[in-house]
Amino acid sequence: MRRFDADDNEEFQDELEEMFEFEFDEDFAAKSEIISVLQLDLVEYDINQKLLQTVIKMCEKSWGWRFRRTKTKVRIITEAYKSLADLMDRTEKKKDEEEGGDADIPV
Repeated sequence: MRRFDADDNEEFQDELEEMFEFEFDEDFAAKSEIISVLQLDLVEYDINQKLLQTVIKMCEKSWGWRFRRTKTKVRIITEAYKSLADLMDRTEKKKDEEEGGDADIPV
């Protein structure tokens, strides 16, 4: 039976080093920063979509919803969405102030 000892094989060690060699360059840093910003945008988009779904479900539960015109429904949904988003922003800012962090300072 043949045994392979990676520690004794210098060629294998060289190949491993070449395979896992990682050079940090500025392009990589810029790309990773862009990716993180895009991820944050996607998370914010997802949160907004869930908020909109919640607002629509909430508005549909009102008694007279079926009898309103589409234009009126859109206006009601828009107002409710803006109010709920504003309430969430204020709650988040208040929570940040209580923790001692500044909500207005970008990271």
